[in-house]
Amino acid sequence: MNLIDFFKGEKKTAIAECNVCGSCAKKCPIISRTQIADVKSPKIQQAVFDFLDTGRDSPVLRERIQSCMKCYGCVDICPQGLNPLRNLEISAWQMAEKGLLEFPEWDPLLFLYQTL
Repeated sequence: MNLIDFFKGEKKTAIAECNVCGSCAKKCPIISRTQIADVKSPKIQQAVFDFLDTGRDSPVLRERIQSCMKCYGCVDICPQGLNPLRNLEISAWQMAEKGLLEFPEWDPLLFLYQTL
């Protein structure tokens, strides 16, 4: 399985299992220092979920993606056993595919082409 297929599977799982509780956003040590500091944690996670589910862009989503420092603090906190960091990576990658953000340096297409 390549990284793109892995991301697609993880996205399906997140859409099916995320209950948008916001525990991951609440645990994030950087959100309190961003423009979304006053946004409630479930609303922040709802913005990520909405993008994964419907492709809906929002300022909250953009700030959440761009402020993530990849500290892995959110990874073990999800009551559903999901990986919130991976959901942000998937969102960033798909936003870049749509031309809404620049491609991140870990673009999964690079991994796909390197394995061909």
